[in-house]
Amino acid sequence: MKVHKYYLYTILLWLAFLMPARADIGLRIATETGMVGDIVSVPVYVDTSLTSLNILSYQVSIDYNASLLEALEPTYEGTVSASWGNPVSNIANAGRITISHAGVLPLTGTGVLAYLQFRLKAQGTVYLNFVTGNQTIFNEGGIPLYLTNGRVTISPQPYLSFSPNGGLIAIGETLQYYVSRGTAPYTWSTTDLSVASISSTGLVTGVSPGKVKVIATDNTGIKDTADYWVEVVPFTLRIRDTSYYQNNYVTIPVNISRLDDFDVMGGEVRVGFNESILKAEEVIYAGSLLEIIGNKTANLSLNGAVTVSFASSMKVRGSGPLFFIRFKVDDRSSGGTWVDIQHAMFNEALKAKSYRGYFNILGLPNLTVRPTNGQLLVGETLDFNASGGIEPYQWSVSNPVIASIDENGLLLAEKGGQVVVMVTDPRGSKGQSGIINIYDGTIQLGDVIIPADGTSVQLPVYLSSDISMLPVISLSGGITFNANNIESIDINNAGTSTQSWSYSANQVDNHFQFAGAGVSGVSGDITMMGLEVFIKQGLNVGLVIPLNFSDLIVNEGYPRLLVEAGSVEIGEPTAIDDNFKDEIRVIYSPTFVKLENIPEDSRWLSLYSITGEQVFKTKIEGKTLTLLRSQFVKGIYLIEITGNNKLYLKIKLWSGK
Repeated sequence: MKVHKYYLYTILLWLAFLMPARADIGLRIATETGMVGDIVSVPVYVDTSLTSLNILSYQVSIDYNASLLEALEPTYEGTVSASWGNPVSNIANAGRITISHAGVLPLTGTGVLAYLQFRLKAQGTVYLNFVTGNQTIFNEGGIPLYLTNGRVTISPQPYLSFSPNGGLIAIGETLQYYVSRGTAPYTWSTTDLSVASISSTGLVTGVSPGKVKVIATDNTGIKDTADYWVEVVPFTLRIRDTSYYQNNYVTIPVNISRLDDFDVMGGEVRVGFNESILKAEEVIYAGSLLEIIGNKTANLSLNGAVTVSFASSMKVRGSGPLFFIRFKVDDRSSGGTWVDIQHAMFNEALKAKSYRGYFNILGLPNLTVRPTNGQLLVGETLDFNASGGIEPYQWSVSNPVIASIDENGLLLAEKGGQVVVMVTDPRGSKGQSGIINIYDGTIQLGDVIIPADGTSVQLPVYLSSDISMLPVISLSGGITFNANNIESIDINNAGTSTQSWSYSANQVDNHFQFAGAGVSGVSGDITMMGLEVFIKQGLNVGLVIPLNFSDLIVNEGYPRLLVEAGSVEIGEPTAIDDNFKDEIRVIYSPTFVKLENIPEDSRWLSLYSITGEQVFKTKIEGKTLTLLRSQFVKGIYLIEITGNNKLYLKIKLWSGK
């Protein structure tokens, strides 16, 4: 039994060795390249020898991307199946090629089975794939196939890249072209040199209305045409950049190039802008090319646009402003808008190239007013001037009852109060002064001299006002002083205009408070009241002790009086006997100043101005001397009384020549 098994195994081994081995047929599609527009031939190879395989027929189906390839009829010259004649091929179904072939003699050897033909349609990579199953077979199937797919890589055709790629120019204008992706130098041309010429460097110049395309050829012969047109138009419309002041009117011209060669007799232009910045008020023709054209209309009712149309039997000629638009500028201090040509057509066929302009709002400058502040008495004037704007200036005041101002800026004070001077210029720029204080009159503490050995001095309080001023019927306030120099202050109203008034007074530390009122009011230039100032002893000669009003109120606020300080000056000792108790009294009236109680040994009275100039000297006869106020210029004077001793005092002459 074991012997039988051994012989059977040996026989099977020999049978396996003597039987022919099964062969897989290798089919392969080649890999090819090309450029868009090329026709390429792609061989389909049989890589396995067909000899002794008794191949009498085959069918091959191949898929491809029809958007990139266009299939043409395959060719078979020189192929392994050429002896069978032309096969049956089907390329009608886009995206698939099917080839069927058969013969009476078996195929032998290796080589090309067929040549696939394609036109390359677009850039990309296309895979050529065998369709498996019963679509690709030999001898009705049953023979294993080893399939290798192929591909076609498609590159773009050589081309030139243009910059810019089209444009709009007017006759005589230029447009510079550039090209890349080629090999320099380049040769330039246009499709119509009568419309636009081009230089050897690519500079296009408009010649006549029309459209052209730019053509370039590189040094290797690659020739290409730009994709888009260069349009040449006969005119240009320009709006210039403009700036002007807020809340003003500005006129902007719409300028056009020369019209003479084109018999322009009608047209329409629409100008656009931001209506929140500019508001169109009027279209102006005076001084423009359309001034003499009779039939023209303007539409200002559009939001953010103005349309101007014209038609005439006359030809419009020349260049310059076609028309003007007058705008009101918004009252904001900054901002801007483009002003551009939205539409332009002439003679219903002629276009224009437009250039827009930018409008910018300028904030109005502030005007400078000088002087910035001041104080005046009723009847006085103050001259104002302005800078930073344009003349003529227009002047005004905040309260015309208080003051008036003329066209030249001269302010006249008319009533006590406060005003502000204001000015504007023709553009609307504004400015103003600070507060100008106007007073109906002055009330002033006098300036007096007391000998170093004196104990008290009469200090007058002067009122100076127009006689027509509302009379003063009450007066209250205080006087501050240096308590190291002044012992006290008291009311001494004898001989003053208010000696009949009722007064009350109180002193606390360095502050003297008083109040007075009367039945009959006072006004004009008078000594209104008197104060007795008691000086501390031991003060140095030449010391000036200032005295200042505080919280002074007249008639509870009106009339308005300018308050001025006074002083007591320590003079030379009088050397008058201590038993001499009389003191010189100064009495003021509207027409004279009277000195009483002049010491008996006094011989001469000299009057000096505040600059030290002697303006008057007279011999003293008796204890009384009267000075007529009309003899002296208004001011403060120093009186020197001499005899056995010298005595000094100051007086104030309010009215004079």
